[in-house]
This record gives sequence, structure tokens and C-alpha cells, in this order.
Amino acid sequence: MTVAHDGPVATIVVDGRDKLNALTLPMLAVVDGLAVGGGLELALACDLRIAHSRAAFGLPETGLGTIPGWGGTERLTRLVGASRAKELILTRRQIDAVTALHWGLVNSTTGNLAAEVDRWVADLLGSAPIAQQVAKQLVDAAAGGAPSATLEAIASGFTAHTEDFAEGVNAFLAKRTPHFHGR
Repeated sequence: MTVAHDGPVATIVVDGRDKLNALTLPMLAVVDGLAVGGGLELALACDLRIAHSRAAFGLPETGLGTIPGWGGTERLTRLVGASRAKELILTRRQIDAVTALHWGLVNSTTGNLAAEVDRWVADLLGSAPIAQQVAKQLVDAAAGGAPSATLEAIASGFTAHTEDFAEGVNAFLAKRTPHFHGR
């Protein structure tokens, strides 16, 4: 994996989609154009996806005699449901950004991608890193069928003993913005 930092945002080139999905930080995919085949599967491995209004999405592999082989069938099905996943995979059709938003494939679509990315990054940077990591793992576990109520109770007990939790409560009571340090 190669990581290039540009301020608070990192550009990551990953040699395996599962490695991207396993990162503890929230991963935001930004789509500005076509996301087809492996490009869509890379975006699916991220936690959140935002797209320019001109973006398009598709999985054309069946037209090549193969299937989406980097987690596309599983992740797409989890996001949009079996029927829509089959539609995209079996017909090889591409969908536009508005349809992708309606289906739940992307979280946001906009004509001003730079401003939208800034907004999402600011929101993500405003949360406690440990709490984000644990929440991400819980959501992934729940999506995989794990008993989330039990896991949430354990995770709440864990995060309640972090410095970030104390900072969050103190900032709330003082009506100020918290300053998290990942401890």
C-alpha cells in the first residue's frame, strides 16, 4: 500500500480491496468520472462514497466472461440489495450519480465536488478517532450478522474509558468544540 498525504487528506493506492476496507480510519471514496469494474470495487471497499453529478458506475465483467472478483458482488449487494446488484452485474449497464444516490451506492452527489469533499472531511475530522474506529467495526460486524447489541455494550464500555470520551463530555458541558487526540 502506498499513502501520499496532502494536508488532512491521504491518497491511498492499495494492492488489495480488503486491506482498504480493514483500515481503522474512515475511508472516503471520491468519484469524479467513471467508476466501472475494479474502480467501482475500489470505491465499494471504502466506508463512504461521494460522487460528482457527472459520475457513472458499472460492473461490466460478465461481458468479458468473468465476474467482479474484488469483492464487488458482496459489497454491492450489501449496499443496494440483491435485485439491484444483479441488475448492474448481469446487464452490464451503467448508472448515473443520481441513480447511484437513490440506490444507496453513494452517500452524496454534487456538481461542486471540492466543496463537498471539504465538508465530508471536516465532519469526519470532528469525531474522536477511537470512537470512529470502534463504530466502524461495529457497523461492519452488524452488516455481517453479528449480534450488534452485545458488541455495542462492550464497545461503549471501552470508549467510556478513553481520554477522547472525557474530552467530548467536557466540551459538550462547556459548549465548545472538542479537541480529540485518539487516546
